[in-house]
Amino acid sequence: ELSPALKAAVFECLCTAGHGGNVKAQRLNWRRVLLYACDTMPKAFAVEGFRTSGSVTAEQLHALLHREMPADESVLNLPAHTDPFSMEVVLRLFNELNCDPETDRVPYLLVANHPLGSRLMQHCELYRRHDVYQVLEEKLDVAGAALEI
Repeated sequence: ELSPALKAAVFECLCTAGHGGNVKAQRLNWRRVLLYACDTMPKAFAVEGFRTSGSVTAEQLHALLHREMPADESVLNLPAHTDPFSMEVVLRLFNELNCDPETDRVPYLLVANHPLGSRLMQHCELYRRHDVYQVLEEKLDVAGAALEI
């Protein structure tokens, strides 16, 4: 049985404000929950483009590559060149695919088979399967003697 505090914290991380930004009407954002469960890019494409046979728009691809980012990136005030998955890169990919970023949708295989799209997919760490025990072991190795009290 999970503690109520843990349930509340998980809900807070994965919820969406209700209609009109109503905080009291928050509900679970199932799209976000499903994206956290994805361990491969094709699965993430399927979640993001579930209504369009797994095809995504430029904005959806950008959001997919930035699962943790707030909807309004201007809050961060980061220059575009510091983001390897910036909207400029996504727009360049769409242009190289001869797709209109405003109206067209692209499927996973089209993106993955393009050199730029392939590099984007390879560098995106969000949808990779991680061995939890290996990650913990690496963290312990880095901490080294600092953990010995």
